[in-house]
Amino acid sequence: IAQVKDACRDGIRAVANSINDEHLIPGGGAFEIAAHLALKECADKTRGKESIGIGIVAEAFLTIPKTLAENSGLDREECLMKLIDGHKNEVTVGLDVETG
Repeated sequence: IAQVKDACRDGIRAVANSINDEHLIPGGGAFEIAAHLALKECADKTRGKESIGIGIVAEAFLTIPKTLAENSGLDREECLMKLIDGHKNEVTVGLDVETG
C-alpha cells in the first residue's frame, strides 16, 4: 500500500511540476531522436576521427526508441523511420507503443 501511495504522490507531483514550470519533455524516444539528428548533423560538419566518434554516439541514442519499438512488438525500423521523418519535418514526436 505504501508503494502505491508513493507512486500516486510522485505522479501527481510530476503533473503539478510540469504545469507550474510550463515545460514538458516528450517521451517515447523523442529526445533521443532529436539528439541523434543533431549529432549526425554535427558529425557531417566534422572531419577526421572526431566525426566517427560523434556518429557512433549519435547511433547509440537510437537504442531507446529501438528498444521501445521491439518491446511493443512493432517493426523497429519502420518506427525509427517515422520518428526521424517527423523530427525532420520539425514535429517533435515520440513512439506511441500502441499504434507505432
